[in-house]
Amino acid sequence: SSGAGRVLLGSPTQNQPEKIEKQRDVDVWASASKSFPGTLQMNVTCSPEAGGDGSGSLGLCGQMRRSNGCARFLSDASIPMEHIEELRGMLSWLIREAWGAGAGPPSVVDLHGETISYKEQFVNLTELMDFKSLKFTPKQVEAYGAVRRLLRLQVAEFFGLEPEDLQHDMTFFSHINGSKTARTLHDEYWHSHIDTEQYGTFAFTSLLYLTSQDEDFHGGEFVFEAAG
Repeated sequence: SSGAGRVLLGSPTQNQPEKIEKQRDVDVWASASKSFPGTLQMNVTCSPEAGGDGSGSLGLCGQMRRSNGCARFLSDASIPMEHIEELRGMLSWLIREAWGAGAGPPSVVDLHGETISYKEQFVNLTELMDFKSLKFTPKQVEAYGAVRRLLRLQVAEFFGLEPEDLQHDMTFFSHINGSKTARTLHDEYWHSHIDTEQYGTFAFTSLLYLTSQDEDFHGGEFVFEAAG
């Protein structure tokens, strides 16, 4: 479950072969109806395989896996609300300007990759903005940069690393409109997903919610399938 400003951080964990089919089959670790003043931590067993090309287990970032020090963290209100609101407004604006973006439920905006979902494909975001004479505002740029820096600092603090030892691999926004029908396999966002298999260079994943469950959306629980 999620609330705006809630951050989930994790390192690769042991895979669980059994797929969890229903919400009632899981224990709630952190409910959206509760606010947590401190940081929640759950230590878990590291996956024996790095996944992908294996680079996520190399160097300083891979020392968690090598020492079986994988963990999950949850932090509430760790990002200033003005940044959350700015990014939420920016994402909604880009989705509107892309004529509703993806044809299916999920739409993805990748600022560094310069892509945005459009119908059943990705289009170049820079070319779209040039075509429609759009520009990011200084407040949007400031909020985006500040949030990236804050998340990087949190990952470093939680896992005992120096911030400068972390590299940003990928940052993107996901917008899910559950009223749309899935058109392609990639639209079926409810399937199991392992970042180290999808993106081989990942050592840590940080997930920031820009909206709150039961206030801005219903359903959409985040489920860790690995029991630890």
